[in-house]
Amino acid sequence: MDKFVTITKRKGTDDQTADKNNNETTLAKHGKYEKTKRKRCYVKTWEETWPWVRHDDINDTMYCTTCREFPAVGNVKNNSFYEGCKLFRVEFLKAHQTSDVHVICTSFYRQKNGTPVTKDGNEQILFLFSLTVALTVVTLNVLVRYVSPKTRNPVTIFCGIVNLEHGHADGVLDGIFRALSLVGLTKENLKANEPGPTLICANFDGANVMQGKKNGVVGKLVKEYNHVLGMWCIAHKLQLAVMDSVKDVQSLLKLESTLKGIYKYYHGSPKRRREIKAIADIFDADLAHIPDVKDVRWVASQGKALRAIQTNLLVVTTHLDEAASRTDLYADTAKKYLKDLTSAPVLKIMFLLIDVLDVITDLSKFFQTEDMLVLEVLPKVEAVILRLTSLKFHPGNNMREFMSKYNPEEKMFGDLKLHGPCNPVDYMDSETRKIVDAVIKSLDERFGMFRESPLKDFNTVFNFKIWPSDRTSLPLYGRDGLENILKFFEPIFDETKDSILNEYLDLKVCIAHYKTMSIYDAYLLVSETASPKFTHLQKVIDLMLSVSCSSAKCERVFSSMKLMKTRLRSNLSQENLQAQINVMGEGPPLHEFKASKAIEHWLGSSRGRHVNGHQAPERKSRQNENDWYNYDEFEVYEK
Repeated sequence: MDKFVTITKRKGTDDQTADKNNNETTLAKHGKYEKTKRKRCYVKTWEETWPWVRHDDINDTMYCTTCREFPAVGNVKNNSFYEGCKLFRVEFLKAHQTSDVHVICTSFYRQKNGTPVTKDGNEQILFLFSLTVALTVVTLNVLVRYVSPKTRNPVTIFCGIVNLEHGHADGVLDGIFRALSLVGLTKENLKANEPGPTLICANFDGANVMQGKKNGVVGKLVKEYNHVLGMWCIAHKLQLAVMDSVKDVQSLLKLESTLKGIYKYYHGSPKRRREIKAIADIFDADLAHIPDVKDVRWVASQGKALRAIQTNLLVVTTHLDEAASRTDLYADTAKKYLKDLTSAPVLKIMFLLIDVLDVITDLSKFFQTEDMLVLEVLPKVEAVILRLTSLKFHPGNNMREFMSKYNPEEKMFGDLKLHGPCNPVDYMDSETRKIVDAVIKSLDERFGMFRESPLKDFNTVFNFKIWPSDRTSLPLYGRDGLENILKFFEPIFDETKDSILNEYLDLKVCIAHYKTMSIYDAYLLVSETASPKFTHLQKVIDLMLSVSCSSAKCERVFSSMKLMKTRLRSNLSQENLQAQINVMGEGPPLHEFKASKAIEHWLGSSRGRHVNGHQAPERKSRQNENDWYNYDEFEVYEK
């Protein structure tokens, strides 16, 4: 049993004495260090580097004046500079300088004291601006449109992407103001009677949480800022107008069901795709991809699907005819789609709808341009309505193609054998009129707000293409519309109303020299010249140029985000994602980008960088802008 017993030796007197002496020596050294060490204290010169820091002589702490000025934001648990920091170290000052709380409070402070708004380090003085927001389930991105003080052109900048804590209107508003704070715009100073930029327009999509007049985002914004113009994205309005017009036409619903079915028939079977590709090679035809018809982008997806069927009609029907003769489970499905595509009424509706969608697509593309003005919306809609009306009496290009290929006596459509009744085509029949009239009615209803004040007044006041030419009518034309605009935005132009009305007459004389130019270019030229004759009217022109009608650029931000944040980069932080979107949207073209500075910064930003298995040497200073790295040997040489 002795081998399982541990025998310890009791400490002797000599060991206890040695431990006691060591402890006394350690205490003596520590006491000496406490007496001789430098006591950290507040340094007055810190206020020159960090103007926001001050010292509390009573409590002997340093605090941030900016954060204390906005307690609703600055008084958070981890912000020691709000209550007072007792650790007088430069590292803590640097950390607070870059903290999220301090950055937001600083933007509030700048806005409150009239400091120019900043974006990526560039000072931008804004007078009026429009807000454009696009929303997903948990994320929204915010853009701001305003007239640049340097170029006098309307520009749209990306504020940021924020994650929503709540999906209701208050949660969306909180996300909007958090994104605006990133470019120095604050909730407290967006009103007309406050110094700094003034919010004039809020442009959203058609979600109920956005467009609600009482409890929606628009309703809450208008209630707090009564001079804000609530706008519904016109591209989204156009989409809804077309979808409203087809939902009650049975022939169009049947055609859409056929298109969706054909997409699923080929999309779900690689074998069928190989077979139809082989048939296309036999016919020496370029096989077009048949896309799905999506509800979100109905106009674009429907148009692409119809054109794909139109281009490959003979190829598709040949393959469906062969598949229908089989004895497998999908023979009846192929037979059904073949019957639809070889029916004369279905083909007629398909070619008619392609003509209608061609007209709508032109308008949709215009609504997605960045240099579009609010006064151009109504004339473009009216022009589209006239083009649609003409389709009731004069067939379009695609309908003429159908009539040239259609042979009802022989039941042939070009080289395609038709099935079912083949009656002579009466282009001006009731069905054609019903489809066209339904589209026109939906457009009139959806864009009715552009026929009401103040939106219709922008067209009357600034669209010089429709101004009368005689001297008797020209002086009074547009004056009532200008008064309506000034009344709606009364808090902004209250003191300069009479001066604006007088300068409007001078504008009519000046604009006569620009009538051959486009409306956009003409008013850019007026803004760039900055004539003293339009000192007060220029603010109204800036307002017209700043109104945002479309959220197309917001949707492009989501498209960019989808390309960058893939499943392989799902852990990409919000900060890095936002920085990459800024580079993609507002950065230089790839062929103009010089990577040398970025690589030098990366190599020197941290110790122990390894490239190609070798530790990178210390960064050498470049002699000029043309010096760049040899990334294999880490040497600098002349380009």
